[in-house]
Amino acid sequence: MLPVCAGLTTTSCCCRAGKQNKITITNDKGRLSKDEIERMVSDAEKYQAEDEEVRRKVEAKNALENYVYSLRNTLRDDKVRPLCCSTY
Repeated sequence: MLPVCAGLTTTSCCCRAGKQNKITITNDKGRLSKDEIERMVSDAEKYQAEDEEVRRKVEAKNALENYVYSLRNTLRDDKVRPLCCSTY
């Protein structure tokens, strides 16, 4: 689980000028709550198998398209065309 931090305080100092700045970073606006993060992780786990199946289908489609493109280019080659295609 991700830790939730109330705030981070840091100090910077310019030794030559003797200036010191202090800044506090807080997690109070526009951030995800612990419940929202847990829900997102739960949803990711729930849909993991479905996402994997979609990824597998997309990879198979891409492989088929690459094979067809390669075959088309081979058949258009002037050296191969007379050997397999009598219509040209």
